[in-house]
Amino acid sequence: MNSSKGIVKHGITLLHGGKTDDTTHQEGPTYGGGNGGGNDVDDLRKRVERTEDNIAQIKVDLATLTTRSEEFATKSDLQGLKSELQNSIASQGSALKNDTTKVRTELKDEMATLRTELKGEMASLKSELQQDMASLRAEFKQDTASLRLEMHKELTKIYEGIATQTKWIAATMIGTAGIALAVAKYLFG
Repeated sequence: MNSSKGIVKHGITLLHGGKTDDTTHQEGPTYGGGNGGGNDVDDLRKRVERTEDNIAQIKVDLATLTTRSEEFATKSDLQGLKSELQNSIASQGSALKNDTTKVRTELKDEMATLRTELKGEMASLKSELQQDMASLRAEFKQDTASLRLEMHKELTKIYEGIATQTKWIAATMIGTAGIALAVAKYLFG
């Protein structure tokens, strides 16, 4: 961007005294060359005018830079900010450490409570299981004894039935033998 006094780059005006020709870059005064020496004074006046214009522009630029520099952070500002950040980080770290310790303690207490409750419930369950097993064992023994008694009664009935059948068979055989003898005596005798 071109201004009336120079070229502006990145917010800074590069001064050329309002001219862009090569005369702004001449080094030192020029002597002679012209129409009898009047040019040197004119050149000097032009240079003074350009210098005055440049000084005016430099003053404006300096005022702009001074205004901007008031917003710049100083080294002490940065040190203060650094200190604040370090204190904030340290306090946050300390708070986090305290919170972590608190949570860890709470978790340990909760786990200990749960462990105690679990042990109590397991002991209660074990006791109930032992009672149930003892009850089942007693019932099993009673049922086994009752079954044995019933089996013994049934076996006794079977033995009595066999004994009764054996008696009837024997009596029938003896009776049949007696009748066979009587029929044989009658027929043969």
